[in-house]
Amino acid sequence: MRKLLALFISFYQSKLSPLKGFSCAHRGLHGGDSCSEYTKQQILKQGVFASFSPIKQRFDECRDAAEIIHKRPPLSQRGDCDCGLSGCDVTGLDFGSCDFGGSGGSSGGGGSSSSSSGCSFVDCGSCDMSRKNFVRLMAIVLFFAILAAILSYYIYGKQIESVNIRLNNGIEETVDSGALSKIFRSQQPDYKVKFFLEDGVADTNTLRNDSAKEWLNLSTRSSFYLSDIKKIVIVNQGITNSKALETIPYPKKSGKGELFEYSIKQKWELF
Repeated sequence: MRKLLALFISFYQSKLSPLKGFSCAHRGLHGGDSCSEYTKQQILKQGVFASFSPIKQRFDECRDAAEIIHKRPPLSQRGDCDCGLSGCDVTGLDFGSCDFGGSGGSSGGGGSSSSSSGCSFVDCGSCDMSRKNFVRLMAIVLFFAILAAILSYYIYGKQIESVNIRLNNGIEETVDSGALSKIFRSQQPDYKVKFFLEDGVADTNTLRNDSAKEWLNLSTRSSFYLSDIKKIVIVNQGITNSKALETIPYPKKSGKGELFEYSIKQKWELF
């Protein structure tokens, strides 16, 4: 997954970033890699989950850098926005021009020049934006929205939320026997599902005195992934003890055992 995300970031750097008309504030103030390059390198080196903390810290620093640059007084420029830095290399930093539809030029008779809009590269939203640049900006926003959706799916959406179970056709349901079951009128099974994982055991809630002739939905008590599951065990949780009704090794998203069929539900579906 880290290579896929790095590919998305590289596409953004080569195709979308040059269109936006301004550059990374952190790179503009401190030099070095842009935030997108830093993010890509962190993901490739540490993986998606381990890189969350340093990436978040970098974005916080970038926000602080943008505020510092934005508070600096603008320099007189011709057509280009003030990057707020002395000796700023506009081409090298890819700040571009903030002249979205306006035009800079010399003031009449005075011979001095100034930006047509007086905006900085941090706040290009105050410029008169042409339709072409608006479309470009929307393309950037859409790209990040898609990237966020993909990240959310892999981080959140693939975790197991619940499992549905139902008896196969022609299978008779287990009936609890014994005095306690008769007294409490709980002769139907109390269904529960246990997940044996690579690093422990997780389980669901218990549906007391219920029937699996129709689909039963049991919610998980913790977060884990389908790939973590070594086996699932469908249990009749009795009053004094429990009984394993069926064990299904290495389950898929849905399938059938000898007694039960099952369907594992993830927290939300993207594809």
